[in-house]
Amino acid sequence: MPPQGPRSAAFALVLMTCALSGCSRKLSTGGGAMDVIFYDMMGMERSTAEYYAILRNAHDPSTFAIRHRDDNPFVADQAVDAIVHLGRATYSRLEGEAQVVLLLSDVLIEDPAALARDRSAASLALLGTRLLVPAGAGIPERGDRFLARLKELDSLHDAEGRRLDPSPAGARRVGQIVEEIGRYDMPKLELDKDALRWFPTRAYIANETDPTLREIFDRAMVRRTRAVIDRSLEAAVADPVAYVRVSAVQGLKTVVYAAAVPTVQERLETESSPLVRGEIAEYLGAVGGVDAATTLVAMLRDDDGGVRLRAQRALVRIAGTDLGRDASAWSSWLAQGARRVEAPAASASRPVAPPPTPPRVVTGSPPPTAPRVVTAPPPPRVVPAPPPAAPRVVAVPPPAPETCPAPPSATVPAGAGPTSSGAGAAAPPTPPPAPGATPPGTLPPPVRRTR
Repeated sequence: MPPQGPRSAAFALVLMTCALSGCSRKLSTGGGAMDVIFYDMMGMERSTAEYYAILRNAHDPSTFAIRHRDDNPFVADQAVDAIVHLGRATYSRLEGEAQVVLLLSDVLIEDPAALARDRSAASLALLGTRLLVPAGAGIPERGDRFLARLKELDSLHDAEGRRLDPSPAGARRVGQIVEEIGRYDMPKLELDKDALRWFPTRAYIANETDPTLREIFDRAMVRRTRAVIDRSLEAAVADPVAYVRVSAVQGLKTVVYAAAVPTVQERLETESSPLVRGEIAEYLGAVGGVDAATTLVAMLRDDDGGVRLRAQRALVRIAGTDLGRDASAWSSWLAQGARRVEAPAASASRPVAPPPTPPRVVTGSPPPTAPRVVTAPPPPRVVPAPPPAAPRVVAVPPPAPETCPAPPSATVPAGAGPTSSGAGAAAPPTPPPAPGATPPGTLPPPVRRTR
């Protein structure tokens, strides 16, 4: 008889642990039984720090190649899973998100696995949508001034990150330097990475609690992080694998990075994949501009019908009107200045709500109001009842008199009549009726009735 109650549950857990001990699964860190139970069978999520460690330890730091191990043959699969989770994760500090973006950028550019590069492009684009770049013009920089500003910042703080000049002037100078670093427009991706990498490594950046300086540091880190994301996606447009290039162009379209238009146009000249060319058409339609519209008009003559259709839709998005698939019509539109056709305004006949009436302003005390006199209502009017109508007498016309036919004459029997020698004798006369009797053959007089 099998064990019952809590003993059966414990016995089943022991059997499961013994059966799974030593087995290896894709998503488990080391293939242990507890990892299999919690992460593979129960579907529990790891922390962002664990996924970051899995992805970092899966690569050789010198060659950035996947470290294949005999005890864990699923290192590459675990790295791809970590890439996806890092793109979906939320971060409480920008310093941690900056480290994740730097690692994903390295994977996108250097990882030998195309699937890892593809997922890194998607995760970087997803992270870029959450980082809104503050307004402000960039400062062109080649890298020499950046190193000078870093040295000055280090000289303003001690080894533990405390400011040597605690006065407001010292804090103001620190804020000015960090704000300037955040606005630098670097010419290369490596310089953008260097400008972002020092933020998490400086104690005076991570431990600063002053609200004003904290806002300046966060704003500068957002600009530098977005610069790494944008430049990494732009560099991946030249990836040797087509579907990685598709993900890179989709990422540029998602973050709407218009500065990559020259790079995309250059790639379009030698691009052989219609899927990539179609994504390039959608990217150009998203960023807009005369240069993008000029390239899209040329793409209307593409050999692939899907590319021509997506180019037309992108032009409609830029122009605000549909001129069809004829390239000559769009060329005329370009010659006229490529102006956008705005939607017509609402009709003037549409009823418009009247403006609200301004409130009445009463100055001083109001004059006294006279008391209202209420009068009693008049008595109701009495209408006399009409007199009763006299009875109506209707005369019934007498019916027409009916005449009864006379009875036929009796036949005289033989021998009772006149003789054969003379004329026939007359019939004896009828006796007169008695007084008050109705003559034979007549009706009684009608009787008059009264209603």
